[in-house]
Amino acid sequence: MASLILLAVLTMYCIWSLRRIIKRRKENRGKCSGCPYQGTGMCR
Repeated sequence: MASLILLAVLTMYCIWSLRRIIKRRKENRGKCSGCPYQGTGMCR
């Protein structure tokens, strides 16, 4: 039972983080697309 709850939490976290990444990519499409240092300020 505990493992099932843990799996559900992990799935929710994965979906949430993916949505955040997609949202950030849409915002930074023009500035630095495909930059490995995205979001750190090292990308000009």
